[in-house]
Amino acid sequence: MTQQFDEKSKGGFGRKIKFTRDADDQEPQKGKYEDILKSVVVTGFILAALIALITQVNIPETKRPTITKKKVSETEKERIRRLKQYSSVGYFHEGYARAEKNGKYGFVDENGKEVIPPKYEWVGKFKEGVVRVFNNNKAGYIEKAGKVVIPEKYDDAWEFSEGLAKVMLVKNINDKTVARYGFVNKKGQEVVTAQYEDAQSFHGGLAAVRKGGKWGYVNQLGKVIIPFKYNQANSFIDGFAMVSVGDENPHFISRQGDKYDDFRAYEEGMAAVRKNGKWGFIDEQGKLMIPYRYDEVRSFKKGWAQVRTGKKKYYINKEGKRLK
Repeated sequence: MTQQFDEKSKGGFGRKIKFTRDADDQEPQKGKYEDILKSVVVTGFILAALIALITQVNIPETKRPTITKKKVSETEKERIRRLKQYSSVGYFHEGYARAEKNGKYGFVDENGKEVIPPKYEWVGKFKEGVVRVFNNNKAGYIEKAGKVVIPEKYDDAWEFSEGLAKVMLVKNINDKTVARYGFVNKKGQEVVTAQYEDAQSFHGGLAAVRKGGKWGYVNQLGKVIIPFKYNQANSFIDGFAMVSVGDENPHFISRQGDKYDDFRAYEEGMAAVRKNGKWGFIDEQGKLMIPYRYDEVRSFKKGWAQVRTGKKKYYINKEGKRLK
């Protein structure tokens, strides 16, 4: 018998197993019969012992659970019937799911009822009560009732975040076709004009935008809060954002633009920050409340934070006083 291995099998080689037996006309030796007889006797004793043991042990009868079919309600049947008419139905977001029919997209609610007819070339998912829709390669926004919030006039659009959505317009600047980014509110007002080379959605009240090849940050009124000086910039999370300048290693900045090597998220109005290998604490306005003097810290809980200097661990309050 030959056992084959394909290329993906471990080892990647073929293996042959050959079985042989004595010639048919060869007479078995007497010793072999004796061995067989001994094996039969031993096996018999073992079987007898097992039967005696089983009869003494009371083994309860195993009952298999019966499988009962769940009855589908008439409401669920109607919901299924409604959804079957679509080529595909996406995940639900804020109670609505994208539904496709004949290559066009609309929305259904959780009962399978069609709330927005399939008439768009593509749609996003609902966020903050509105959704982006696309037709003729242009993007706009509609609300859950299907009412147009922002007409389809942008070349690209993103989901709303903190009341504003990033949008993109293709413009001709100095005889070059370029993309420019800005932000609109739910009234359709372009609160940050589409003037930036790139942008990220709002988080923590600020959005990273790029101008002249450098990144900075603007607030929800479009005012530049942190100057354009970073080669790379990420969105704010827990009050801090990771950025990089030139060939320097990435570091963190606060909403005030102050530079830190590391941080701990804000807890009870205080955040731990590290500079030059030492930890201290700042408040939500970025003011240093507890100096940089600790080798290791934890966030505040119930008015106290655990810190370490050298090998000693202890607790401090928000004034930096040590718990006795």
